[in-house]
Amino acid sequence: MGRQNRLRKAAIALIVHPYFDNFILLCIIVNSISLSFFDYSGRSEKNNNIIEKLGYSFSVVFTFEAIVKIISMGFVINRFSYLRDPWNAIDFVIVLAGLLELVVIG
Repeated sequence: MGRQNRLRKAAIALIVHPYFDNFILLCIIVNSISLSFFDYSGRSEKNNNIIEKLGYSFSVVFTFEAIVKIISMGFVINRFSYLRDPWNAIDFVIVLAGLLELVVIG
C-alpha cells in the first residue's frame, strides 16, 4: 500500500490525532479497572457477565487500534513499522490473545 493511498492517509490521520491515544489510554484504564471487579468465586454472575461483555467491546477497540496502526505504519518490513516498536509488539500479542480467547471460549 503506497503512501498516497487514501485508506493509509486516513489511518495515519487517525493515529496522529491527539484524541486517538487518549481514547486508547482511557480504554486501557477502564478495562483494567473492570477486570479488577471480576468475581472468581462465581457469586456475582450478573456482574461477571457485564464485565465479560465489556471485555469483548475492548477487544474490538484494541483490534481496531492494531489494524489502523498496521495500515498506517506497515506490519514488519519497514524501519518504523508496527512490530518494530516494542510497545506495539506487546499490544499485538495481547490483541492476539484476546482474539484467541473469543474464538476458543466465545
